[in-house]
Amino acid sequence: QKNPNGALVEFNNLVKLNPESAEAHFLLGKAYRAKQKYNAALSEYEKARQYGMDDYDLHLKISEALLYLMEFDKAVKEAEICLSLRKDDPMVYFILGNAKAEKKDYQDALSLFQKVLDHDPKFQSALVGMGTIYFMQNDMGKALPIFERAKALGPDDVRPYLSIADIYERQGKIPEAEKEVRSVLTKYPDLVSGHLKLGELFIKQGKFEEALSEGEKTLKQDPELIQSHLIMGTAYLGLTKYDQAEKELLLVTRENPKSVIPYFLLAQTYYHEKQMQQAITMAKRVLEISSDHVGANMIAGVSSLALNYLEDASHYFETALKSDPKNPLALNMLGTTYLEMGHLDDAIQAYQKALVLDPDLHVTHENIANFYGVTGDFDKAISEYKIALQLDPEQLGTRIRLILSYLMKKDYKK
Repeated sequence: QKNPNGALVEFNNLVKLNPESAEAHFLLGKAYRAKQKYNAALSEYEKARQYGMDDYDLHLKISEALLYLMEFDKAVKEAEICLSLRKDDPMVYFILGNAKAEKKDYQDALSLFQKVLDHDPKFQSALVGMGTIYFMQNDMGKALPIFERAKALGPDDVRPYLSIADIYERQGKIPEAEKEVRSVLTKYPDLVSGHLKLGELFIKQGKFEEALSEGEKTLKQDPELIQSHLIMGTAYLGLTKYDQAEKELLLVTRENPKSVIPYFLLAQTYYHEKQMQQAITMAKRVLEISSDHVGANMIAGVSSLALNYLEDASHYFETALKSDPKNPLALNMLGTTYLEMGHLDDAIQAYQKALVLDPDLHVTHENIANFYGVTGDFDKAISEYKIALQLDPEQLGTRIRLILSYLMKKDYKK
């Protein structure tokens, strides 16, 4: 009757009456499994085995519990016993498929999930498993229709909705992703994962107030939910409320000291607050975890340049370019660093590389103009400033530098 609480009470009573009954412990384990209490279920299944049960159903249930407890090797061992007894149970192939997926043996996992569907075309979790693998392989063309099938088979299951939202998000279709999340929140208004996903989507759209609201909703349900603090910290950063951003993000780093994202966001926070030394410290934390992180190298480089740590700045920009050699902003910053160091040939080479990559980038033309200003070639400087202003007429700093170049040439009318 889909009343696991009632079953739990009755089978607990049965175990009290028959403490050495294998069947009683097995039934109690199934009741715990219905409540998704897998540790308790496994404990009862083991007692059933202890009291003499050794049949197919017991091995299958033990394997299933081990799967949900992420003890994959043990789950496989039990599933293989089942497979030696029967070849027609889709659940066995499902367990084996999940174990293969966990080990990133994706082709075997897909084959096993397909066997599940061959035996039971309506086995929705197998579709979710297949869709997840295709998503991880970045094959959205295959992942999306599979999740749509899963959603049709299980319209009350949140997983396909959120997975479809993830696909749309990766494809840059943020409104479609938001629509998918809202549809599942209509069914389950208090779904924490739905509000978290909606918060992430709001941040991508620059809707920081809305993102903050979603983070606050989830914290009311679970005050210790770290993802909520991360969303709120990111939203505060977007709202330029740096003190609040710092508070939320530091909390995340204490709970997840090996996560790159909060340290990177803190580096941005300190940079915007012009606390350059703290920005460098946080960027270094990122680089301790991920040495080729382009964004962290850029923040560390820009902050070092602001503090006149020129050797450090050049190192960070050069490292960023090793990971992303076609980054025109990194080339511009490296060129500016070389210019400050007096390495004129290296500076102009860096600027010219940036110009080849993006001829319409305003800052490249401005930096080349600055270079010619330093070398005293004011005609070329003026020419580059004019190009820069054509690309971005609102740049007041560029216009002032153009005026100064005319003054250096004593062209007072211009």
